[in-house]
Amino acid sequence: MNFKAAKGGQDDTGLAPCFTTARLEQMGVNTKAFPDLAKLAPEQCVSFAAIPESSTEFDFEHQQLNISVPQAALKQSARGYIPPEEWDQGIQRAAAEL
Repeated sequence: MNFKAAKGGQDDTGLAPCFTTARLEQMGVNTKAFPDLAKLAPEQCVSFAAIPESSTEFDFEHQQLNISVPQAALKQSARGYIPPEEWDQGIQRAAAEL
């Protein structure tokens, strides 16, 4: 996880996490619903200010990044759904009884 220096950020750490729009998509955020995100280059860091009522906070003591995104900003998908691009061929296996 990369962080960038941020002045006047959401917390007092002076740091902001660097997420790309592709990474937010992987995390389940509906980036197409936010026009400001569509304007960004694919490798550019996203400001969570573009997603209303979202926030990030880094807890130094526990080395933990807390991310809050409203449910309305998430994609709608069935529980356990895995997109086809993440499928693999599995493993070949055989069993025999002796």
